[in-house]
Amino acid sequence: FRQTTGLIEYSKSNISKNRWEYVVLPTPEAFDWIERVNKKAENLSPFFLPTKEIPDDWKSLEAGGYRFPPEIHWKFFKGHERYDKTDNFSLLYSAANTLQRVPFRVNESLYKVSVIEYSNKVNESEQLSVNNKKALKDTNYTLVYRQCQAKYHASRLKELPERIRVDNTLSLAKRFTGTAFHLPVQADFRGRLYYAPRYLNPQGSDLSRGLLQFATPTGVKGCEHWFLIGGANAFGVRGKLTDRQEWVLSHEREIKQVAADPLTFKWWKDATSPYQFLAFCFEFSQWMTDRIGFKTRLPVRLDHHASGLQIIGCLNKDSKLMRLTNVADCEEPNDVYEEILKELLLQLKKSTRPENFHWASMIDRKLIKNMTLKLMYGGTYYGLERTVVSWYVQLPEDVFQRNLYKEIRNLIDSYSFALNNVSPTPLRFLRETQMKQKREVVSFESPSGFTVINNYKKYRSQRVKTTVNNEVIVSRLNLEEEGLNLRAARTALAANLVHMYDAAVMHHVLNSRRWDNIQTMHDCYAIPPIDCDNCIDSVKGAMGAVLGVDMPASMWYAAS
Repeated sequence: FRQTTGLIEYSKSNISKNRWEYVVLPTPEAFDWIERVNKKAENLSPFFLPTKEIPDDWKSLEAGGYRFPPEIHWKFFKGHERYDKTDNFSLLYSAANTLQRVPFRVNESLYKVSVIEYSNKVNESEQLSVNNKKALKDTNYTLVYRQCQAKYHASRLKELPERIRVDNTLSLAKRFTGTAFHLPVQADFRGRLYYAPRYLNPQGSDLSRGLLQFATPTGVKGCEHWFLIGGANAFGVRGKLTDRQEWVLSHEREIKQVAADPLTFKWWKDATSPYQFLAFCFEFSQWMTDRIGFKTRLPVRLDHHASGLQIIGCLNKDSKLMRLTNVADCEEPNDVYEEILKELLLQLKKSTRPENFHWASMIDRKLIKNMTLKLMYGGTYYGLERTVVSWYVQLPEDVFQRNLYKEIRNLIDSYSFALNNVSPTPLRFLRETQMKQKREVVSFESPSGFTVINNYKKYRSQRVKTTVNNEVIVSRLNLEEEGLNLRAARTALAANLVHMYDAAVMHHVLNSRRWDNIQTMHDCYAIPPIDCDNCIDSVKGAMGAVLGVDMPASMWYAAS
C-alpha cells in the first residue's frame, strides 16, 4: 500500500530508553488527497446560507439566485425533473425574484431571549438525564432496567433533531446579527416557491419566523388595526377581526410585562406561536409610547383558511364549501374544521358503542385539521392512521390500549362519513382525480403557463453484500426501472393539482404590484400592516383569475 499509493510513510519513534517502534504517518500527498475528496464531497450536498448581496434574478433554469461554480448543480427547480424545459417560466421567475429582493435582519431582542431560553432548556434536559441514569442504577439490570433504558434512549433520540434545529437556527442568527441579508429562492415542479437557506427562513419553525424581521421598517399610523390583528394571530386568537383587535388592547398590561421581562413573566409561552408573539410584545410596547411615529419591522401573517378545501370548492363551484372556507359572502368568519368536528361528534354520540363516547370526549379541532390536511394532500388510509396515532400518544391516558388500532379505523370511517355530510365534494374530487391517472404519465397546464408532469419513476431495491477487513457489510441501493409507479402517481395526483393552483394564486399575487416587504409560505403571506389591504385585494383578484370564480366583496381572508 505504501509503495503503490505513496499516502503513508514509516517513522521511527523512541518510546523509552533503548526502545523504538515504527509508526505510520500520512504523507503530504495524503493530505492533498483528503482535501480534494472533501472539496468534491462538499459540492454534493451544499448547505445554503443567506446572502448579504441581492441574489441574481432568475432568467433561466440554471442562472439566478446564488453565483455558484458549474460543479455545484444549482438550478431553479429542485428535485426530480417533472417539467418541460421548453416552457415559458417568466411569471414564475418574476415571483421568485420578488421574494429574493426582500431584505431581512435578525430581531436582536428576541435572539438574546431565545439564547437564554435554549440554554436553560438544555441544562434542564441534561439534569433530567443525570437523574434518569441514577434511577437506572436501582433496577439491578432486570427487565425493568432494560425497559427504562429503552425509554431513556428513545426520549434522547426524540429530542436530538429539535436540539440540532434550534442550535443551527441560533448559530445562523448570531452570524447575521447586525446586517441585512437576502434569501435566494427555488421552486418545485408544481411552482411552489421555497427559500433555499435552511433553518433561518420564513418557512421554518416558530423560532425562525420570530427571529426574522424586515430590514426596512414601515409606518403603522392609519393601519393600527392590522398591527393589532397580527399580534392576535400570533397568540392564536380566532373570530372576528374586530374581536382580535380588542383582545390585544384588553391584554395591554400583560403584553407590556412580557416586553419588560420575558424571562420572568412567561405568559407569552401560552401563545400558539410563542416567539412570534414575543416579537410582537416588544414592538407593541414601543408602539404604545409613540403611536404616531412608530415604525414596525414585523409582518402580519394572513393565511387562507383550509386552502385545499377552498380550491376544491372553487373548482367544483360548491357554494356551501366555499362559504365554509370563507370565499363566499358571510357575515363573520366560518371554520370548516369546526363544522366537520360538530358533524363527527354528532355521529359518535348517536352510537351505542362505549368506545365512540370515549372518542367524543377526546377529539378536538387540531386532530380534525391534521386529518383533513393529510387527506387533501394525498394521504392514504395508513397516513390517516399514523396522524391519529401521533395525536393520541400525546394524551394523558391510554384509553383503548390493545384495541387502539381497531378503534382508530372506526374513527377514520366516522370521520369520512362526517366530511361527506358537510360536503361530498372533497371525497368525490379525490376519487375522480385519482381515476384520471392511468398507466401513462399525466400532465396538466398550470395557470402560470408551464406544464406540470405527474411522473413518478419506478424503483427496485437491490441488496449489496461485501466483505471489508473480514467484516460482512450489507446495504441496499434503489435502482431506477422502466415504467411509471402507478400507485405513487395516483396518490399524489390530487395533491399536486391542488398545490399547482395555490402556487399559481401566489404567482399572480406576487406579480400584481410592487412588494418591497413580503414573505410567503405557499398559501400564507406575511406583509407589513400598511400592505394588508392591498394583499387581500391581490389575493381576491388572483383567485378569481386562477380559479374562475367571483370573489365576494368582503372576503374573510385573514380568518384562519
